[in-house]
Amino acid sequence: MNIISEIRDYVKAKVESVDNDLDFDGFVFDTEKVGMTATDCTYKLVIGETTPTLLDSSYQADIDTQVWIYKASGNNQVEDFDDTYCKALEIASLIIDQRSIDQLNFIKSISNTAITPEPVVTNDNLFRYRIQFTTNVYYKLD
Repeated sequence: MNIISEIRDYVKAKVESVDNDLDFDGFVFDTEKVGMTATDCTYKLVIGETTPTLLDSSYQADIDTQVWIYKASGNNQVEDFDDTYCKALEIASLIIDQRSIDQLNFIKSISNTAITPEPVVTNDNLFRYRIQFTTNVYYKLD
């Protein structure tokens, strides 16, 4: 049983299907290391807090999941912002697609709670898009 790996593999596959130039940063926590050193396209995946609930003989949990996309701006900041925002919307749509989720073992649903574009304080030419999800999982302990 590896619920967290299933979440990580599923989300990474969806992100990279939209833009295979995005590089996964490999950090587990939401540090600003990527924001300080990002090249053109980088993303991070943060799998956060949860509180499992016992339901008969199985468990249900909602897991806070976030994708952060970092994109450096080129000559046309407005166009770069808009293009990357559209990619964030497409990524969110693919991640919450129930037909894809139904093929998985532990994930039962994913809801998109917000997409937030924001500046990176240390770099005027770097955008960050935070895509927040609630990932609902069911599992049994052997």
